[in-house]
Amino acid sequence: MSEVSQSSSQEFYAVYSQKQFDHIQETNLNSHKKNKDFSYIYYEKYNNELVQITEIFHDKTSKSLFDDAVYLGKVKKFHSALSGPMPTLLPIKYEASIP
Repeated sequence: MSEVSQSSSQEFYAVYSQKQFDHIQETNLNSHKKNKDFSYIYYEKYNNELVQITEIFHDKTSKSLFDDAVYLGKVKKFHSALSGPMPTLLPIKYEASIP
């Protein structure tokens, strides 16, 4: 695990979109990659909660191009990228939808 490199002016905000995740999965299946797919990406929030993400923004006001995107909050640390879901992770708790 590594800390997300942050200066006092640079923060990182996580977003999850099921449509984006499905698109990533489909793209990986169709690409016939020989290496493993690591599309299950997890970050740690400041309250130590792990969240699965599909996108990171540096600006809180940035918006995903996917209409189902949900804002997960500010993250402090990359946790892992896995080829399958993390079995011990509780269901994602969404803070608020992106306006």
